[in-house]
Amino acid sequence: MIMKNKNTITNKFETNNYFPSGTRLKNVVLVTFLFLCFFALLSGASAANFNSSSTNQEVQDFLSDTSAGDNEVVFEEGDYNQFTGLTVSRSVNISSIGQVNIVGTTGTLFTITSPNVKIVKLNISGYTTAINSNTGNLSVIGCNMSTASSSVSLSGNSLTDVLLENNTIISSVTGTSGAVNVGATAGSVVNITIKGNNITGNSSSQGVGVRFSVSSCNNTLISENNNITIGSGRGFYLTLTNSNNTITISNNNITGVGNSAVALSAATSNNTIIINNNNITSAVSYVVTLSAATSNNNITISNNNITSTSTGANSAGVNLDVATSNNTITINNNNITATSTGASSQSVRLAATNSDNTITISNNNITAASQGSYLNVETSNNTMTINNNTITGASGYGVALFAEANSNNNITINNNNITGKSSYGISLTATNSNNNITITNNNITGTSGASGYGVALSVTTSNNNITIADNNITGKTSYGVQLSAATSNNTIIVNNNNITGASGYGVLLIAYTSNNTISFIDNIIRGTNYGMYVNCNNNPSFSGLSVVNNTLNASNSNGIGIGFVNLNPSDLSDILVSGNNIFAGTTLGTGINFDTGLNSVNNVTINYNRVLSGTGLNIPSMASGIDASLNWWGINNITGKIVGINTSNHYILNITNSSSLNDVHVGDNVSFSLLVLNDTLNNTGVGNLPDFVINGNFSGVAYNSSRNSNFTYLCPVSSLGIQTVNASLDGQYVNITFYAIKNSTNSTIVISPNPAQIGENVTVSGVLANHTGIDFVNVTVDGTLFNVTVDGSGYWELNYTTNRSGTLDIVVSFSGNDNYTSFSNGSIFNVTKANVTININLPNNATYGGNSTINGNITSNGNLINGTYNIEVVIGDVVYNVTVIDGVWSLIIPNTSAGIANVDIFFSGNSNYNDAAIAANYTVAAKNLGTKITITSTRNGNKITYKITLKDSEGNILGNQTISLAIAGKNVNVRTNSQGIAQYTYTATKAGKYYANATYNGLNTENIIYGSSSAKSNSISITKTSIKIYLIKVSAKTVKYHGKRYRVYYKTYYLKNYGILTGSKLFQKSLKGFTLSKISKTSNIKTNYNKTKKILKTTVKNLAHAKIAKIKIKFYKRIA
Repeated sequence: MIMKNKNTITNKFETNNYFPSGTRLKNVVLVTFLFLCFFALLSGASAANFNSSSTNQEVQDFLSDTSAGDNEVVFEEGDYNQFTGLTVSRSVNISSIGQVNIVGTTGTLFTITSPNVKIVKLNISGYTTAINSNTGNLSVIGCNMSTASSSVSLSGNSLTDVLLENNTIISSVTGTSGAVNVGATAGSVVNITIKGNNITGNSSSQGVGVRFSVSSCNNTLISENNNITIGSGRGFYLTLTNSNNTITISNNNITGVGNSAVALSAATSNNTIIINNNNITSAVSYVVTLSAATSNNNITISNNNITSTSTGANSAGVNLDVATSNNTITINNNNITATSTGASSQSVRLAATNSDNTITISNNNITAASQGSYLNVETSNNTMTINNNTITGASGYGVALFAEANSNNNITINNNNITGKSSYGISLTATNSNNNITITNNNITGTSGASGYGVALSVTTSNNNITIADNNITGKTSYGVQLSAATSNNTIIVNNNNITGASGYGVLLIAYTSNNTISFIDNIIRGTNYGMYVNCNNNPSFSGLSVVNNTLNASNSNGIGIGFVNLNPSDLSDILVSGNNIFAGTTLGTGINFDTGLNSVNNVTINYNRVLSGTGLNIPSMASGIDASLNWWGINNITGKIVGINTSNHYILNITNSSSLNDVHVGDNVSFSLLVLNDTLNNTGVGNLPDFVINGNFSGVAYNSSRNSNFTYLCPVSSLGIQTVNASLDGQYVNITFYAIKNSTNSTIVISPNPAQIGENVTVSGVLANHTGIDFVNVTVDGTLFNVTVDGSGYWELNYTTNRSGTLDIVVSFSGNDNYTSFSNGSIFNVTKANVTININLPNNATYGGNSTINGNITSNGNLINGTYNIEVVIGDVVYNVTVIDGVWSLIIPNTSAGIANVDIFFSGNSNYNDAAIAANYTVAAKNLGTKITITSTRNGNKITYKITLKDSEGNILGNQTISLAIAGKNVNVRTNSQGIAQYTYTATKAGKYYANATYNGLNTENIIYGSSSAKSNSISITKTSIKIYLIKVSAKTVKYHGKRYRVYYKTYYLKNYGILTGSKLFQKSLKGFTLSKISKTSNIKTNYNKTKKILKTTVKNLAHAKIAKIKIKFYKRIA
């Protein structure tokens, strides 16, 4: 921008006096205003500063002065030992500058009786209590307190909006009081947050870190990010019975040495309790104990590390007493450890009897030196889920669950690792109840001791729906699974489990005098004495048992696979044993055994089992009611295997041919049934047997057969002469022989495609009618012999590439061998000329003035055409004869004009290929060149001349082009000459800095596109008119005139324009006391003389740069 100044300046020849300007007056007013504002701000400040020389009374007077406007109490850095018993009876903020140490010997430092008090960053020590408050809206932040009793004591009926944050508290408090001690009167509203504090109780005689006694109140309590350590006592102790409680304890480190780390007493209340992300440790008693009976409880304990290091007999990591309540309890993602080996020590102990319970225990690591989890929820409505946990009772049970006594139970235990190292893995008692119990996908181990069961369920006198599925269950010193469900209505499913009773029974089932639908399906059950032990306890009846598709193993020498015991007398009905693998005893075992005393049987079915034992079935003599046919007893002759009844039929190992053995040729397939009924020799129903394998050998080649093939085998005959087939299963071996003779063979011929083109791949294939032992056939195509492999299905295939046109012969032959006669078959197919494809790659960035490459290939059926030959490429009107070598060609051409370039290519064909042509085009883009403007400026007076040169980016001049100039708001167009140069002269009329912006808008020609450009000239400064008196010549003389003496003066003023702009200026001179006589001047000076005031005004008009104007005046005065 050009700064513009006036050309005409009024000045005086001589200096005159003047008044202060308007600007100076404004500055005086502004400074005065700011000064007044500063003092106004000072008068509004409200802080009282005290130092170590201030008296207790001075501080108390300020804290008591409710009329004072000040609400800030600031203790300056230093040590204070003179303060005690200060009562804060109005709203104040108490803080420090630097380190402030307030030391007392006894009593209380601050007693707060007013709300809205804030205490920040004080070091307080030596007092019995540092802060005692009976009101809310209190904040204690960043303080260090060391006291003989409670450091902070809060009481009263309104404890809302209380914050204790980032304090260090050390207290020697004893008994049930806390380092932070809160007691609220009944009916109060309590809202307290304790966060970021280090709280230590260092007494050796009990004591509490944080103590709340806020029963019969509405409580919102938050404890987060605190370190709470008690030398002997509880870390966190809350009494909040008969209340509405919302409690959050999170991200704390809490240690209780002589008692519970966290103890909550919240009975007869509405509780929402969250304990999460804490490290909680106690060396005595329970780590976390919650007493919330007769309440509505929503309790979440998650993501904590809870450790009990107690050595006492009665301790727990988590102890919940929530009986006679409505409970929603979630315990998840915790590490809970109880190291005590006491008989009543558990990691998790829950008492929730006579309640409505929704309980979830998931994703925890629970370890107890004694018992893992002890859950008592009897006489309740229970929905309980225990999943994805690792639970270990190192010297007791893993999980003990008591849900009996008229409970309604929905219990799910899944995806856990549960170990009871000296007792049960899981012990679940739910007698006299309505039970829906699901135990799935667990690893459950009862390790040692007389009751080292894997799973023990006691659900007698109940309505039971029980599913035990997909588990690994081990009772290492007793039963794998004990299921006691007598005198009940039972629907029990036990399926897909691995169950082991390592020193006893695999399964112990007690379900007499019940309405049973009990299914054991697809399990692997291992025991020593019994695989499955069904105890009827000498009761009148047992019914409703299905044992299907299991593997049962009793490993003792006289072990029993399935035993029905204590039958004196009993009636058995509706029992199905089917599809099982039963392994019983090493020498004297019994597969299925019914004890003496059996009264009757009805609808007892023992079918389709594989029973391997000394005695397969033992039952007291029964005339009817039992079916024990259709089993495999491990041997064909079952004399002595069945005791007590006669069976109608059973399966035997026998090689029974399903196809004729007469006139068998090499290459034929002969089918055999290997397991058949003894009376019909057919294999009806074998698919219902369990899965096992029959091993055999056919003519020296091993084979096997299983239930998947209905125990059949298809024998492929591969050689002449006698063929031998044998089979073995368990203790049985059988064989059979037959004779095979020589066979004929032939082959189909399939040609694809037919007809084919030159260079095309042709598939010649076929299938042999008989092929066993034939590895190759001869295939001749157009006189060329190929040896072609035959696969296992008799299929052969040859890929042939055609190399000439015409009719080609094919012959397929086999010369014969020991097993097959020879054959020869023939066929023909036609090969035609191939079509040709011309492929072209066109330039995608062709530009005028450059070169482009066009290339491509010549193919037929996707393959390059070999050899050296020519194609014709026509681009525009130019013809190029291009040589093709093995199908590939390339051509480089100049780009002589921009636009569309048309390309035509011709191939004239030959004896094997048809002619071909292709047309295409590509675009040759115009060349893009940038442009550059060079602009300079020079000055002559107030005339500025701009010289502009225009060239392209390759340095070529651009003549006859229009360039726009913008100068001081004026726009003009100039045109370059043949040298690419344009000039323009500008006359400046105002002062300022002048420059020009030159712009060229570019040019599009047919082949070249010139880009736009711009440039800025150097600046030329034009100064304003500056007319000054640069020389004064003075002379004087004394003359007499008419006898009087006069002094005559001559003054000549030379006026010069020092500025660049032409301009004018007014001068004035006072001739007071003189008489003007004569004025001589140059033509560019105008004068005006006021005779009355004797003021001469002189105006210099239009004086150019460096020009001089002159005025000479003559004046006089009488001197005598």
